[in-house]
Amino acid sequence: MTSTRQSWSGKDSFSVNNVIIGLTKPAQDGGIGFTAAFGSWEAPTVVASSKVVNNVNITNSVNNTTVKELIGYGKTTDFKPWLAFVTYKPVAGLTLDAGLLWTNFGERPVTILNPHITRGVLFTANPVLLEGARGTYDTGVAKVYVGAGKAGDYQLMGPVYKNVVYGGKNGYSNYIEAGITSNLKQFGLPVDVGLHTYNENGNRDIYAATVGGDLGIVSLGLEVDYFKADDNLKKAWGTSHSSNAWGAALCANVKPVAGVQVPVRIEYADNKDTILIPAIAAAGLVIPNNPGNYSAAKKVWTFTITPTYNPTKNTF
Repeated sequence: MTSTRQSWSGKDSFSVNNVIIGLTKPAQDGGIGFTAAFGSWEAPTVVASSKVVNNVNITNSVNNTTVKELIGYGKTTDFKPWLAFVTYKPVAGLTLDAGLLWTNFGERPVTILNPHITRGVLFTANPVLLEGARGTYDTGVAKVYVGAGKAGDYQLMGPVYKNVVYGGKNGYSNYIEAGITSNLKQFGLPVDVGLHTYNENGNRDIYAATVGGDLGIVSLGLEVDYFKADDNLKKAWGTSHSSNAWGAALCANVKPVAGVQVPVRIEYADNKDTILIPAIAAAGLVIPNNPGNYSAAKKVWTFTITPTYNPTKNTF
């Protein structure tokens, strides 16, 4: 009798999929500081695996253009800076940041700052990365910020807009942002609230409302996003009869005992027949062959639960 069983080598394999090195020097009043995060990390979402995010191969047969990644800035598995900016505080209460920033709303992109391994569908509809400058003023009651910078295919889903929608051309080039956040503890409520807006010239506008707080054994958060297409985007997409989309995400993190947490995320998104939430409009992320025939899903629900045991306070 011949056995086809292979012998066991006795060796286990181990791999580190997420490495983030953070460096920071806080800026004092009248001084300069910096923040940087270098790393290599996996970026799975509820829609696509990390492999798809970093190695997608989509061809738009109409314009004969190809999308090879969903983040034009680079593969998340490449070790590089993913957050890098200089901070200047000219006077008390005023902070000026310039460099590679993140949006002030939405999920944090790296796993170490996110209780879930997978990012939600609304995460895929936000730019996440910003190359620009932002000024923030702390009034004591609320923080107000404004910013501006370069928009384009380096952002999350930027290659989809450039190659699938605009046929390899840059349909937009800059953005402006503004918002206000406040902590209501001074009014006896353990709640943070925020209103945010993000606008790209000739592409899309995003409006977000956020509210969240820590209630002891459970922390709760709610984000509602409204997306609006500019005329340039609506015309370029061609298959849409709508100019807006919206979505909401409810997050809860239950911590029954020390070292144990059970984060839950529930999302609802209505993309209608637009490209404003690309992960929904995708159906392969390719414009339907028949103009005016939107064949992808319009409305989706997502549910994510990530039970986690943290043996020490330095594990995530």
